[in-house]
Amino acid sequence: MSGLAWSAIRKWNSSGSPDMPITHPQSSRPHQLPLQVSLPADAHLDALYASPNAWFKAWLEEHWSQGLGDNQESNLLLEAAPGAGLTHWLQAICRQGEDAGLPVFYLNLADLTDYEPDVLEGMADMPLLCLDDAHRVLGQPGWDEALFHLFNAQHDQGHRLVIGVQLPLSELQATMLPDLYSRLTWGLRVSLKLPQEDSDWEQAIAWLARQRGLNINQDTAHYLAVRGPRDWRGMADLMATLDTRALAAKRRITQPFIREVTGW
Repeated sequence: MSGLAWSAIRKWNSSGSPDMPITHPQSSRPHQLPLQVSLPADAHLDALYASPNAWFKAWLEEHWSQGLGDNQESNLLLEAAPGAGLTHWLQAICRQGEDAGLPVFYLNLADLTDYEPDVLEGMADMPLLCLDDAHRVLGQPGWDEALFHLFNAQHDQGHRLVIGVQLPLSELQATMLPDLYSRLTWGLRVSLKLPQEDSDWEQAIAWLARQRGLNINQDTAHYLAVRGPRDWRGMADLMATLDTRALAAKRRITQPFIREVTGW
């Protein structure tokens, strides 16, 4: 049961079979994990624009991948601003584990804020577990305790845990369980970067266009870099919109066309 992400409602046991639903009459909050669905098709390292984080992509390919499957515990904490591609990085790391033959799980904790923390029970059995948007639950006593025990269980079994947050861990420390904060600082801590200068965004936009089979000139890329959103998700969404509209209108993506679509 590899290459999967949580979605829907059911809890799976460690053998890969669905458990009977768990009910807790004393609480109105659900205690059942969402059912897993496949990772997105583009969830792989080659689909990432890695220029601002080239060293990290190289490290994943050259070092992290070599140890996958060797039962050696190793943890990662990824920090990224909203829109910086955190989810894509986590899902690509899961796909990397899948390609190495590991059972992997990707879980977005933002989807579980209405759930009881005991939905994490048994997750330590996964050789590679990626938890996205952990900042949405960190600082809540029940979740902190559950994550603390999960971390320890993963460590004891030699499994790998990758946690992503959209805030610097230091900003979460004041409200977190101190022991959990300590555990999260054990492994490699990576701050994912966005392109900064206009020229960096021009290159990123040209790369995004090539990924969609589009050809835009340097002036158009510069126009988008100056006028467009300065986050990866926003720029990718804009490029998808331009692609769809240009295809429907049978037009090239030029500055006049972009102005028509965006109103800039």
